[in-house]
Amino acid sequence: MTPDTLTTPDGIHLSYRDESPPRPATAPPVLLLHGLAGHLGEWDDLTARLLADGHRVVRYDARGHGASTRTPADMTRAAAVRDAVALLDELDLPPAILLGQSLGGLTALLTAAAHPSRVSSLILVEAGPAGGDPELPEQIGSWLDGWPTPFPTFEQAVSFLGHEAWARGLDWRPDGSGTDGSGTDGSGTDGSGTDGSGTDAGGYARVDRDTMVAAVTELAARDYWEEWSRVTCPTLVVRGENGMMPAEEQRRMQARRPADTHVTVIPDASHDVHLDRPEALHEAVTTFLGAEPPEHARFAEYLWALDRVPPAAETALVCRILTDPDRQMARSAVLRHLDRRAAALHRSDDATWQAWTDPLAEAVRDDPFLTARLKEWTVLHTVTADPSWIPATAEALATASDWLQRRLTETPGVPAPALAFLAEHGRTRRVRTAAAAAARRR
Repeated sequence: MTPDTLTTPDGIHLSYRDESPPRPATAPPVLLLHGLAGHLGEWDDLTARLLADGHRVVRYDARGHGASTRTPADMTRAAAVRDAVALLDELDLPPAILLGQSLGGLTALLTAAAHPSRVSSLILVEAGPAGGDPELPEQIGSWLDGWPTPFPTFEQAVSFLGHEAWARGLDWRPDGSGTDGSGTDGSGTDGSGTDGSGTDAGGYARVDRDTMVAAVTELAARDYWEEWSRVTCPTLVVRGENGMMPAEEQRRMQARRPADTHVTVIPDASHDVHLDRPEALHEAVTTFLGAEPPEHARFAEYLWALDRVPPAAETALVCRILTDPDRQMARSAVLRHLDRRAAALHRSDDATWQAWTDPLAEAVRDDPFLTARLKEWTVLHTVTADPSWIPATAEALATASDWLQRRLTETPGVPAPALAFLAEHGRTRRVRTAAAAAARRR
């Protein structure tokens, strides 16, 4: 499977894979985050198991790693969190299970703390909020300096690094020419490496030594206990019996959030629990997540039905879904459908637009949130369909939600006067900046 690429707002290219289960997903999606100097291929085993459980699985090479941009200027944890959220946004994922190992686990933790509505559950593998180790950058630099690159053979790389997954993550070059300095892996592959069968191959690290040191420099100066206290979702903390995470850190994490923190120790596992004991990690994950709640299955069924409903039956189906006892789940299903249909129809003529919105407005009239979202889409339709919108909709635009204002800056066909208005009157700096940039492009 060839990875896709997402370009972040700061110009970083993130290589990712988005995989769906063999049947319609009936469980929350999972976002997998690898550790320092790792790559998305480390998750191959666990991905297959999660797909079989009915999860949609997304994994990516973090900035500075694998097939993603090799030497970003910003390797802070804040940048890593922005990347995770950008991928969730790009794929329009509902609240997801974030599962991260080591440094990827810390990124998952900080994402859950800063964006609680985006995370349904958190699973941290050999990862926690402890930091403040001033020797860490030097230790990481020395570790990478000790890699005997290029590795002459795949077998020697496995022997030194400890796992085939790590060896597959190297840049295998039959000519032994090393990296090309382009900031990518330069191999022309999908990032999985080769089978290493050629003894003349040279295996090079697909990370930059100084970039890896920069990734942990922040951890040398501070800890993240405050952020840990802000996490609100159920959390599983997994420690390898022979790993690097102190047992005391795991105990402190549970003590600070006893109501929703679960801990487990995987026997005969090192820091790379996901590679040493993938079957045991999977068992711990499924036990933590528990049996699939019936509302997950209904949510998937509703989305399936809404995607295929003929126009004449759409309103009746929406009304039926909104009678579900799980009101929040039903609203989420209808909202996703509403946003998808409105995005496809908003540039149609007024008659077509009203033929869709009028009966739908009646169907959602008892739900203030859905009613408001439909009205906002109507404002967007008006703006894009009528270039002479000023001043008729200026007041509506000035008081619009941040969601609508951001949507307008991202929607093709928005007239220049509307963008100029948002560049001056947008409610946030992000909106004003984006509107000004879009106006210049027009």
